[in-house]
Amino acid sequence: MVSQHHTLLEFLAARRNVRDAETSAKAFAGLFEHRWWPTGADEPWDAPETEETSYLGFALDAWSDTDKAAEVTSALQRIAAHGGFAGRHFLVKQAVQGTALPHSVRSTLASTLVASVGTPCQDPLEALTQSADAVLLAELGDERGGGVRRGASDRVASPV
Repeated sequence: MVSQHHTLLEFLAARRNVRDAETSAKAFAGLFEHRWWPTGADEPWDAPETEETSYLGFALDAWSDTDKAAEVTSALQRIAAHGGFAGRHFLVKQAVQGTALPHSVRSTLASTLVASVGTPCQDPLEALTQSADAVLLAELGDERGGGVRRGASDRVASPV
């Protein structure tokens, strides 16, 4: 009996799907176009299920070698800048697992995380999000993550 590792199957499936124009277009739309919430939603981008993370990382890497590379980078930039916590979390997890996110996307993501963590807030839920963003910044490997993580919970503005 021959058994193949699940990760290898995800890698092969992602490479095959990205090379097929119709399947690639559907996967692109499913990841980047159909996951945005209407304007005003608390979480503007709906992240994929955790089980899809590995496969999507392989697909993102595969797209970087195609004529869709610029379009993928632009879509990732949008998630990094406007995807809410779910988008930031998804992108950091991709970076941590080894997905080759373009430098511009990593830079936008780090800047968005720093801005989130450095903004005083009065909402306790927002303070929790800031603490989580500080952890994500550290996981991203940004040196600003270590210092901000310790102080993020202190950033809740006291009511006047």
